[in-house]
Amino acid sequence: MGCGASKQPEVPAIDVQKQEQEQRRKIEEAEKAREEAAIAELKAKEELEEKERQELEKLKQEEEAAEALRKEQELLAAEAARREQEELEERQRAAEEEEARQLAAAAAEAERARAERCRVCCIVGPPGSIKGRLCELITQRAPALRHTSTGEALRDAIKANSAAGRKARAERESAAQVSEETTLELMLELLR
Repeated sequence: MGCGASKQPEVPAIDVQKQEQEQRRKIEEAEKAREEAAIAELKAKEELEEKERQELEKLKQEEEAAEALRKEQELLAAEAARREQEELEERQRAAEEEEARQLAAAAAEAERARAERCRVCCIVGPPGSIKGRLCELITQRAPALRHTSTGEALRDAIKANSAAGRKARAERESAAQVSEETTLELMLELLR
């Protein structure tokens, strides 16, 4: 052998193969571990994204529910306002109707009181001067008043055979007209 060179022990070829196989196995295990880590990381990332998507979906549903609730509350408020307006209008209508009834009752009472104060109303005029029609119109407007004509009063008194009626019959048979005295007597009898 030469000088200064040291001799290295020879390693059997089987040991070298085993070492190489061991190294390959370790490399494969390391690569497999890296792949599993990468898969686990990818899975974790996907789970995180799914969780975020679910949270966003949940937020969206909550917002939609809140919007639907807000719209429902608006509709309910509008319905309540409409009902309140209708009730107010109904109360106003009822108040106006009550006021109209009270005014009509007051007018009728005033008319009745006026008719009571006016105990006798005489309408005089020549034949054909529409006294009868005028009296009809007055009694239609003031039902408390009563219309009586002297001709009707004379006929009714003659039929009833009252004292003034007997006197009027006698005067009619003897003359063409009934005297003013008998007519006034008959009218006073009616007014009592």
